[in-house]
Amino acid sequence: MSSYISYIIDGIWEAKQCILLGIILWLLWNLILFSLKKRSGEKLKKIWI
Repeated sequence: MSSYISYIIDGIWEAKQCILLGIILWLLWNLILFSLKKRSGEKLKKIWI
């Protein structure tokens, strides 16, 4: 019975790690997209000015 509980706890821990990794990757992706949009916006401003 105790091995079954530890198996469940391990599964929950793995899921938490996956969720954290997903959040970190999502934040990095948003930062990359934001910087690209900012750069392209600056290029457009330079073209218009």
